[in-house]
Parts: sequence; structure tokens; C-alpha cells
Amino acid sequence: MIRLVIPSLFEPHMLQVLDGTCKQQHELLQQGLKKADQQAWTGDSVYAWHYSVADELRYATPYMLQADSIPTNAQQYSLRADPVILEATHNGIVCRGNAILHLDISERSEIETLLNEHFSEQGLHFQLQSPSHGYVQSDKLTQATFKPLPEVLGQDISHYLPSGDDGRYWQQVLMEIQMLLHRADCNERRREVGEKTIDGLWLWGNQELPSTQPKPVAADNFYTNHKELAQIYNSQLSAKDIPDIDVLLGQQGTTEILIAQLEEACIQNDITTWQSQFSQIFTSYLQPALAAVASGKIKRLELVSEHVSYVLKPWHRWRFWL
Repeated sequence: MIRLVIPSLFEPHMLQVLDGTCKQQHELLQQGLKKADQQAWTGDSVYAWHYSVADELRYATPYMLQADSIPTNAQQYSLRADPVILEATHNGIVCRGNAILHLDISERSEIETLLNEHFSEQGLHFQLQSPSHGYVQSDKLTQATFKPLPEVLGQDISHYLPSGDDGRYWQQVLMEIQMLLHRADCNERRREVGEKTIDGLWLWGNQELPSTQPKPVAADNFYTNHKELAQIYNSQLSAKDIPDIDVLLGQQGTTEILIAQLEEACIQNDITTWQSQFSQIFTSYLQPALAAVASGKIKRLELVSEHVSYVLKPWHRWRFWL
């Protein structure tokens, strides 16, 4: 039995804008699932646990640091520091995320140097780990509440600024970052060629780890490219990379695969990446899996997304009334 777990596979606002090949592929997927048993899913896999502690898990900075192979220090306070576009609108200053920024390594290095020189006396150290995210580590513990970037996207940031005893300090840090970036050479170059500028860093994350213990993996074989989950379930992973479908079809017992790319694209509201990733997932896993059920190579296929489970078996093809 193979269980494919793909969060955000049927995300409504993504499906509304499908076009071209991607739209055709999603229609083929829906046609392939037409004869499947469909039910609300409350199964016992990692996916269920993942969503039962979703906010704690997704926003726990220690897990994020471990997933990026960055050493943690109990004496430091760590936060995500993600590049963002800030857009002035009639609704205020709206956060647009960073899906279209595509910071190259030289830009990230320039921003790191700029911010670290400015904030070094305050005990803050910035590191831009990738084009889409980075971290700031503070030598001082802090008493402040930070709003997660996924909740802020498309919203007026004035309602989501840091709060708590040290909230005003971190609001000042955000403002200084914006002023520094406005004058940064990398943004001057972007303006010259008409590209979107890096307008700020959004600071967020929970210092505390989730209190709930991870649910044991119920499958004989388990794979995921969800970085934080892979870190948590490291000892139970069958491999660090999801293998090709031919390898999965040859395995004995129950195989569970949790594919995370679509969820990550949804969090960023990145329609282009979502469509590109869906097309790749469809070609590499979904289409071959549906064909394997039809031929009898898979005796049971489960497809799970948005707490809905589709169960497809070879004999379902005889359901002519569907």
C-alpha cells in the first residue's frame, strides 16, 4: 500500500487560477480519482500529528535552525528573518512576501554585512540562509510576541508588529532594517533595471519547541521532503530523499510519502511555483501511481490532502456507474 500525502494539493485559490498544461494535469488527476472512495481523513500518520500541532511545529525556530544545519545556542534568542516586499496601498503597508525576489548570493552577502555592521553593538547577528529566508540571533533573551509571516502575507503590517514587553524595541529594529535596505546598493541596482526591491525583513518564530511528542511513524517505509518534519523524524526516515516511483512500487508493506512543496508555495502565495511543482509531482508520482493501481501493481493507493482521503483499489475501475 502506498499513501501519498500532499498538503495544499486541492487548495481552492490555487485551483481557480490553473491554466495550460497544469490545468489539464489536474483534470486528469480528478478524473483518475473519480471512482475512489472519498472520506474525511483523521488517520494516524505523521500528517495528522503535523496538523494537530501545526502552529507550534511550523513556527518553532529551533526546528528551523536544525533543518538548515545552523548550530543552536541556549544563551541566544533566535528568530526567522525573511526578506519581504512591502507595498504602500490605501489599506496601509501590505506585506507581499518574497516569492518573486530571488535574491542571489551576492545580494544576501551584501545585506548580511550591512545589517551585521549596524546591529553588532546591539548583539544581533543576521544570516540569510537562502533566497527566501534567514535568521537573526540575539545575545539577549527577549520578551516579545512575533506574528508568523504566513499570517501577515497580504495584510497591513501595522496590525502584526511585535508586541509584549520588548515589542517596541523590535519594532524599532524592523524600522531601522527598512531604512538600511532602502539605501542598500543591491536595491539601487534593482531599481535601475525595474526589479522589485527588498524592502524589509520580517522577524518571526517561536523559541519554544512543541510540547506534544511526535507520533510514531505507522508505515514500514517513510519519506518526506518537509525539512522540519524530516529533522524530527530523522531516525525513522527510510532515506533523506524521496526515491523515484519505480523504487516505491517495489517496496513491501506500507509506504508513506509526505511531499511538502505545494504547501510551501501556498504559504508564500506563489502561484507560479505551485503550478510548476504540481506539474512535476503529477508527472513523477501521481500519474504513475494512478497507472500502477489500474494495472494492479498497487493494491491500495491513498491520496491525502486537506484532511480528505481518496482510497483507490484496482477493482474500482469496474465502477461503471461513477
